[in-house]
Amino acid sequence: MNPVPATKNQTGFTLIELVIVILILGILSAFAIPKFISLQREARVAVIDGTTSALRSGANIVFAKSAAGGTHTAAAGCVGLESGDTANTTAGCTGDDIILTRWGYPRAQDSEITPLFDDFSPRFSFSGGGTGPGATVQIQLDGIPNCRIEYSAPDTAGGRPDISKNTDDC
Repeated sequence: MNPVPATKNQTGFTLIELVIVILILGILSAFAIPKFISLQREARVAVIDGTTSALRSGANIVFAKSAAGGTHTAAAGCVGLESGDTANTTAGCTGDDIILTRWGYPRAQDSEITPLFDDFSPRFSFSGGGTGPGATVQIQLDGIPNCRIEYSAPDTAGGRPDISKNTDDC
């Protein structure tokens, strides 16, 4: 009598199963990568939105201190963020907490914007700015030209700063 041959148990994947798994992973990644890229954009826009709001709030605090000291009607002045000291001129304005102002709001210079934040992110870079009318400072996120905030101090007494954002290429 012939012995019955033992059946051989296979282990592992067949080639077809492997191809199907790779195909499924490829399809999933095709949907996941654009979503991940979109999340990066949304995160950058959120950073710009938050920083714009913080800048607006900081400028309003400087104006409130300037108005309390009666210097909000001066074309050039200064406000001490911690001390609350104010002056109708920039001469003699010294100290680590001093913000130089134009009509009560911070001037459009990086040196007057960064003190408004406790910890200003190194991801931001500044360009432009100045002390005169129409001066605008641009604050770019991650060096992306159309992912920025623009700040202009008021040109006249009673005016408000122009704070805008551009998130086209974030």
